[in-house]
Amino acid sequence: MRQGKVIEIDLAETDKARAEAAVTEMCEKLLANTVIESYSVEVG
Repeated sequence: MRQGKVIEIDLAETDKARAEAAVTEMCEKLLANTVIESYSVEVG
């Protein structure tokens, strides 16, 4: 069984590296339970 979710976040950050770092931090601290979940980040 596989379950997934998509969370889309709009940021005001214009620097791609800083935006990716900010979203990764959000995932680690709030959005994903890293003990049992994995996640990926796409910055467009």
